[in-house]
Amino acid sequence: MPKVKTISVSQINTYETCPLQWYYNYILKLIQLPNPAFIIGTAYHKCLEKFHKGETKEQIILDLKKQILSGKPTNENIEQFGLIRKMFEKYIKNPVKGQAIETEWNFSIPIQGVPIPFYGFIDRRNTNEIIEYKTSSFDYEEKDIKTTQSKGYTYAVFKKTGKIFPVRYSVNNKGKQITITMSRNKW
Repeated sequence: MPKVKTISVSQINTYETCPLQWYYNYILKLIQLPNPAFIIGTAYHKCLEKFHKGETKEQIILDLKKQILSGKPTNENIEQFGLIRKMFEKYIKNPVKGQAIETEWNFSIPIQGVPIPFYGFIDRRNTNEIIEYKTSSFDYEEKDIKTTQSKGYTYAVFKKTGKIFPVRYSVNNKGKQITITMSRNKW
């Protein structure tokens, strides 16, 4: 029987939603086809990562075009490119401020009494906060960020720095961009 080598927020959320789906994904490792929301979210995150590493808007859009429209363009991927570009351009007009210390920080942290490490990626860490980017078709509210992800990422940064930072979500959807911050006293 295959064993799980790490535990992540995605695994926890999947298990809470459907233990059978968790088993298929993380034990049997059945391949899932990427859905449009996953493609859009992943490409948008990549654009923001490049932006906060200092790449130009023009280069990022050119790379995005190559990524999304490679091969023979379809109506679906042309629409995806347009949406991602629109969200990215909206973000750079009003970016989350602060000095990015790390982008796409890959962590693996041992947890006392648990035989496998806690693993994940944090979108961005500033000097005094954790930033998570979300693309969504619904409007986020404060209750939507009081999640296992917020708590897990706060724990990971605490283990690295010895400090507890607030988590800020930058949410971009087709209609608008919002930022919600959850301070440590709102746990």
